[in-house]
Amino acid sequence: MKVKAILKFYFTAEEAFANVDRLIYKNAFSVSATRGAYDCAEEVANLIYKKGALAELWNFLDGVIKKFSDGERDVLGAYALSPRMRRDDGREEHRLAVAFARRIKGCGERFRDGIAAMRDFCFW
Repeated sequence: MKVKAILKFYFTAEEAFANVDRLIYKNAFSVSATRGAYDCAEEVANLIYKKGALAELWNFLDGVIKKFSDGERDVLGAYALSPRMRRDDGREEHRLAVAFARRIKGCGERFRDGIAAMRDFCFW
């Protein structure tokens, strides 16, 4: 589990949830002669399950992030959304990323479905 990817998901979660919603609507309204309603309903149910797993993961991450100060959250957000680590304040970014990683240590198994859904729906 990559810390930067987890942080990027946290800070771009609205986009990820919007992607899932679009897929749900697309599958819900795509019943045709070649696709039965049962198949579409099954896909929609699977997408809704994955969206719930994403929401659980986001709620957990939100609880962890709230323990950081506003300034630290800003640094973590800049680190998550930057293409690579900046040299001017890279130490602070690294220190906070390590602190974040320690706080989420062990959550990989508990949020396995959410992390898998994050990989599926976060189109970076």
